[in-house]
Amino acid sequence: MVAPSRTVASRKGRTIAALSICALAWSEPALAVQDSVNFLGNITENNACVITLIQSGQLGVSADSKQLSSKLAGGRPGIAEIASLRNYWISVDGPSFFLTAPGNGNSGVSFATTYSGTSIFRGRSFAEQPGNNAVRLRGGPSVTRVTINLVANRPDNFPGGEYTALTTVRCE
Repeated sequence: MVAPSRTVASRKGRTIAALSICALAWSEPALAVQDSVNFLGNITENNACVITLIQSGQLGVSADSKQLSSKLAGGRPGIAEIASLRNYWISVDGPSFFLTAPGNGNSGVSFATTYSGTSIFRGRSFAEQPGNNAVRLRGGPSVTRVTINLVANRPDNFPGGEYTALTTVRCE
């Protein structure tokens, strides 16, 4: 079982709560294999912003083995809920490399992270957008369910093996 990374810090007077979400994928040319890693995380900063992991992500493999994505068959997005008491900005940081990859698995890889939100309780609903585009939550108590997608592209085939990537959901 993989535990999520946790970060609570202060940046120029602003509080930051972050939850890192792992996504796993296996690339096999002839045999598709997948599994799930389930874990929960809860980060609280003065009871003002709480990020709770609802579902870990899974990466599917494209037919040509040049893309790993949570949007492909066998993949699924990561889901987190953000409860806040103030109008924080939220965003998602994508990875710059795989935490786990077979030899040469990180070579030439580019990553893209997107996310969308659905109001659960006075939260903010918003359409899918790039992870680095921050969205402002509503003021006062609110809960927003955030769906995170990750895509990894490579000019040639991903080598067969296990891949683990990490995205970070921020509330600041």
